Amino acid sequence: MIGLIWRSIHCPGKLIFAQDLILDRNEGDCVEGMTEIFDMLLATASRFRMLKLKPEEFVCLKAIILLNSGAFSFCTGTMEPLHDSAAVQSMLDTITDALIHHISQSG
Repeated sequence: MIGLIWRSIHCPGKLIFAQDLILDRNEGDCVEGMTEIFDMLLATASRFRMLKLKPEEFVCLKAIILLNSGAFSFCTGTMEPLHDSAAVQSMLDTITDALIHHISQSG
């Protein structure tokens, strides 16, 4: 979802699922319940646009979301489950520090 929002950041009112699949809110009505999801995604893209989110900030946010979701449960080097919550917290702290540093440097 975060990638969808990032792709859609420069197209107000539209979600860019792929280069050849761009939908506006009215087209999101085709599936029941999709309008609410569409509105949340559009609101998030609008907020990112308003904040003028930079690519470096996006990468940090994406990493934070993945680590907090538990989706990143395998360490890519060993394919061992990442059960060490202290290690995950350390990664989150490092990424958060990098995000704060970048924001402070860019004003």
